[in-house]
Amino acid sequence: MPRPPRTTARAKPHSKAAAQARAVAAMDPDVAWADELYARMLADCHPFQRAAVEDPGRRVSLLWGRGCGKTTTQRIRALRKITTRRRASCAYAATSRPEAERLNWEPLKALIEALGEMDSFVFHESKMLCTCKRTGGQYQFFGIDDKREVEKQRGTPRDEFQVDEAASSDDKLLCWLIDRAVGPRMGERNGTFLLGGTPGHILYGRFYEATRPGSELHRPYAERDQYQGWNGWSSHHCNLPMVLAEPGAAERHPALAANWAEALVEKDAQKWSDDNPIWLREYMAKWAADNTTTMYAYDAARNAWNPLGWSATDWTAYFALPFEEQAKRCVEMLKAAVAALPKELTDYQYGYGADLGARDPFALNVRAFSPTDPLRRLFHVACFSRREMYPRAMAQLLIGDEAVAQAVRGEVYTEVGGLFGVTGWPAGFVADLAGLGEMVTGEMQSTYGITVKAAAKKDKLGAIEVVNGDLVDERMNVLAGSPLEEQYATLQWKPDEYGQPKEDKAARNDHADSDTYLRTEIGSMFAAPPPKPEKAAPGEDRKRTPKSQATKPKADDWDDRPKKPRGEFDSLLSEDFSGLS
Repeated sequence: MPRPPRTTARAKPHSKAAAQARAVAAMDPDVAWADELYARMLADCHPFQRAAVEDPGRRVSLLWGRGCGKTTTQRIRALRKITTRRRASCAYAATSRPEAERLNWEPLKALIEALGEMDSFVFHESKMLCTCKRTGGQYQFFGIDDKREVEKQRGTPRDEFQVDEAASSDDKLLCWLIDRAVGPRMGERNGTFLLGGTPGHILYGRFYEATRPGSELHRPYAERDQYQGWNGWSSHHCNLPMVLAEPGAAERHPALAANWAEALVEKDAQKWSDDNPIWLREYMAKWAADNTTTMYAYDAARNAWNPLGWSATDWTAYFALPFEEQAKRCVEMLKAAVAALPKELTDYQYGYGADLGARDPFALNVRAFSPTDPLRRLFHVACFSRREMYPRAMAQLLIGDEAVAQAVRGEVYTEVGGLFGVTGWPAGFVADLAGLGEMVTGEMQSTYGITVKAAAKKDKLGAIEVVNGDLVDERMNVLAGSPLEEQYATLQWKPDEYGQPKEDKAARNDHADSDTYLRTEIGSMFAAPPPKPEKAAPGEDRKRTPKSQATKPKADDWDDRPKKPRGEFDSLLSEDFSGLS
């Protein structure tokens, strides 16, 4: 019996794999096509999306408010990789498979259809798997609602693994996914892990630590130049007001403007205050627990001022500058704010408050005040923040490069630049000396002649109450968009094991602390307020002369007054001894 033709024989498994490998190897990714597709997607991105899409970090976190486009950002990142790399493998995980389908699978198909590229991709509905025909790259969707689903990801190398709504995921499963199931195979493809979501009400977990202010596990992408070689999480923070603050943003992104308008309607309907934890989490992208209150009585409508005209992007660019340029920019900031101070006061003095950065970055805030100001106002005129600030760098910021060079040579400098060149020597300079602070301030004094006083930290709660009083009475303002504003607006009390509010030691508070200590230091430098006129009794003339201005009786007048002995001692002082037995 003749053998059947070899072409009809069932292919062996290894033959299929070899054929697939040859087919993929023969693919030649169309670079021009992929770049054109990428450019079209980027064109619709707002600046915060573009930064997140282009972030090359191996660990990326997105803490974004509702409606800012974080899932769209993940979608573009994945499409970029599967259209430029042969057999790239990207994954997207939500809290469940239906959520993954709703949040990203259906919108992915809509995006590709809008781009006119449906013929370039294959969609496998049952597997929720999208494949690029030109490269063989795949983008697959999962739910991670139990350990079995997480274990299914084990052993597959990925170019990128995305977890959306990470705050809603079980933290144990999330850590298992990152540390055990997926993480060990990410190195094969130099893969990226991305965590995205809005903040949750539980201030705990991997996503919290990868995004919360002050955490040592992440660094803002905007400050990437300050930590070369960083291997932790590269974080991105965004909310709709930040996006719409950009010039022309409402016209370029009408959908986002509509989202924000609807958010304001919802806020009004629910009667939420600016401090409502739901409002803070969902719309302002700030971590907030349901059972806590904010530490500071800050209200942007009452306390924010913007003499610089800076937007959120300007602040981001400012902190991303190299040290020399950032220091110059800080001096320009100070000059602009000083020029905007009320002109009716002419005797302004300046106070400096710093946190030297034991755990947080070095933080510096400058306030202007007039000792004769009857309103006793304190104007926020400069804000600086940076990691790895050593005494010489601090001195360069404060007195300028030339004065520092002279001091290092042992010469006596007579002129200063930097911030002191604008304000003159400060009326007060206080700093939190935690960690090695005393050694730093000692070098500042001995080498550069800059005296920094240790902050009075014993009654911090009382100092916070004083600041809150000034904020409520509109005596203190804060530069809009600065880190000080963010901390004043978001720092919260954290209930202890007895339910009593305590300061959250894990939260970044360097700017708030430095400004609070500065307020304590310069609060006593105002001239004494004029005496209040004595209140008149009912029926009396309220324009009568105050007691402080009334004519005092003469000494002779006292002698004419009758003296009534009130006891043995008083009788001895009188000339009438009849009261004594």
